[in-house]
Amino acid sequence: MFRALHITLLITLVYVSGVCQDPLPAVIERDTILSAEGSPYYIQQNLSINSGITLKITEGTQIIISSGVSISNNGRLLIEGSEAEKVLFTSDAPETRWNYITNQGSLIAKHLSVRRAVRFVSSFGDTVIIETVILPIPTGAWAMTV
Repeated sequence: MFRALHITLLITLVYVSGVCQDPLPAVIERDTILSAEGSPYYIQQNLSINSGITLKITEGTQIIISSGVSISNNGRLLIEGSEAEKVLFTSDAPETRWNYITNQGSLIAKHLSVRRAVRFVSSFGDTVIIETVILPIPTGAWAMTV
């Protein structure tokens, strides 16, 4: 009986570790923290952060974004990677590109790696602070409007 229980627990642990994260909702309507423990997070449709709302993304978190999808920040977007554990924004496939972040609020990004995007950010908001962001820059493929 002990062996059967042990095997069942082992199978359960393997299954739980392989569970795929649900996509993020189209609208962030309450303060939200995305952490490495729940990573990766999938954005499969345009995402909007409402005015007065904070979306905080902590070190080591991976954000996987579908082709052509944009993020619209009307609130506060805090991307808080570290030198040792950057936050990663990338597309869901090597041959595709996600669009970019439109900032109409406050965007503070530290230690972020951006891959396979049309561009990183267009900002019309109050605050943009960018510190140590890694952007691959193929000829003619990137632009940053701040």
